[in-house]
Amino acid sequence: MSELDWGSVSGGGSNNSTPFLKLEPGTNQIRIVGKPYQVNIHWEKGLDGSNKKIICLGANCPICKVGRVPMSRFQVLAINRATNKVEILEGGPKIFGEFKNFALDPDYGDPTKYDFKIKKEGSGRETKYSVIAAPKKSDLTAEEIELINNSKSLGEINQPKTVEEIMTMGLEVLADSVADLEDDWGKNSSSSSSSEEEKDLGIDDDDWNNL
Repeated sequence: MSELDWGSVSGGGSNNSTPFLKLEPGTNQIRIVGKPYQVNIHWEKGLDGSNKKIICLGANCPICKVGRVPMSRFQVLAINRATNKVEILEGGPKIFGEFKNFALDPDYGDPTKYDFKIKKEGSGRETKYSVIAAPKKSDLTAEEIELINNSKSLGEINQPKTVEEIMTMGLEVLADSVADLEDDWGKNSSSSSSSEEEKDLGIDDDDWNNL
């Protein structure tokens, strides 16, 4: 997981109270209020039949150990103009690539200085998104700045669970190998320092250029 710069966006279970932004059919207007963030996610079925979202631990991830490849997603904090709340916009390289194009365009620049309109058409696999940037830049209001200041960062929001916590989530994929995985990782995870964990996760201070 890492914070990025817009230039590094490729072309093609969190514990937080910040809601995810749901793009509705039609036009959705937002204001990006931070830098993009890349996170690797496992979606796994629990023994109770529910689908569970797990932030990948990187080198020590027990789900990766059994051969499951995480899905890479981009996130950014944004003010949803429909709700007037700071929410998490999560998506793939296509929609974030459009944000990147505006961010790197000298006529637009910093995407926190103007609104975006995201048009959603279709449904399911046929869903299409188009992104338009507002031609006029505008400053955030005092109320909006307060909303941002009171929001958690994406680094805090995406704080991954420990190996021990993942092992006790009741995941189907780990059901047959819990004992072996605990032997492999239990001691390592409890003894590793936070700085070592960050190194494994690839956390860095890259800027928008690296998106």
